[in-house]
Amino acid sequence: KWELYYNAGDKTYLINGFTPSAIDSGKFVLPAVYDYVSGDTVKEDVAVIGIRANAFKNSIYKRQIHNIVISKGYKDIGESAFAGCSNLMYLDLPDTLVTVGNYAFLNNTSLKELTVPERLVKIGDSAFAGNTALTKINFESDSVLNTIGASAFSDTAVEMATLPFNVRYVGANAFSGSKLKEITITNKLCEIGENAFPTG
Repeated sequence: KWELYYNAGDKTYLINGFTPSAIDSGKFVLPAVYDYVSGDTVKEDVAVIGIRANAFKNSIYKRQIHNIVISKGYKDIGESAFAGCSNLMYLDLPDTLVTVGNYAFLNNTSLKELTVPERLVKIGDSAFAGNTALTKINFESDSVLNTIGASAFSDTAVEMATLPFNVRYVGANAFSGSKLKEITITNKLCEIGENAFPTG
């Protein structure tokens, strides 16, 4: 029910697609290990460490996904991987995750709450833009988050945010178009892009 992609450059395996059988009553659990099959090549129980760019963006079944659970071991979510999963209401990210790519969860209009795992270093440009139901972002107390990309949380319903201690860069329009009324930042923040926060 899963399609794997082998990246020969760094010898890693990424989720690249799925069949409808991967969705169980709206729940979508991405496996930590799976069998890789390509032509006559079969490798059993290979470790999966990420999700390839555009992996689910163009799937005709993506609107059946209501709940995504990504298993521990994943480090990267590729660009536009889950863009347009408009019925996604619950997202469970693993504490092994390091990067969320540009546009990864663009226009997922049903997601209401997000917990950012502590080892996540970078949230890409427009990663959660257009998540119009998103009202709450939870950052882990020991978060090592360094970068919030341009337009990362633009056009959301977030009203309050306390940025983690290690955040050094917030990109242009990061929270533009949101309902942000209160933001807490630290003295480690080195660069704030143009119109990063709403002005009124």
